[in-house]
Amino acid sequence: MTALSASSDSSPELFKRLRRLGWIMIGNSAVVNLALAEVIDDLRARLINGDLDHNVEVELFARSVQVFDETEKGQRSVRILQSATGHLPDLARQLKKLTANERIALGLLEIEDFSVEDASQISSRPRSVLRHAIETATDKLNLGKDLQVPLDVADFSDVPPDILRSPRNINGSEA
Repeated sequence: MTALSASSDSSPELFKRLRRLGWIMIGNSAVVNLALAEVIDDLRARLINGDLDHNVEVELFARSVQVFDETEKGQRSVRILQSATGHLPDLARQLKKLTANERIALGLLEIEDFSVEDASQISSRPRSVLRHAIETATDKLNLGKDLQVPLDVADFSDVPPDILRSPRNINGSEA
């Protein structure tokens, strides 16, 4: 996939992927939407000013992981009127038991199917940290190697189920 513009046909799928990753990391759709709006506004301004010198999708994932991580750690203030965790409170509760690195590894390596190298680039975490985090997360969630998280029931009802588990490489194309 080439760099995306605001009018790209693949933008809706990309934003669904980012929302899903945010939900895994934060567990609250309202907070995810507000954090994503901030990321998108920032990157749109950088695009207009010509301040981006590489793939916009990679930058969106990297910046989103950073903002979601800061939000989850309380380093970033996001105001919401309600704190509902969506339609999967049990899954949200399980995800909250994971460390930030474990949620990032789960979202990027298992759900998005990025390679360890690509996930390391996106998350700014060493490959060894991500490998250990995914093993620990899989053990904690007791899901084994065939991870089947029912995220299509959450706030992603408009996302076709095959998109939820389609393998991708860092530039977004199907693997």
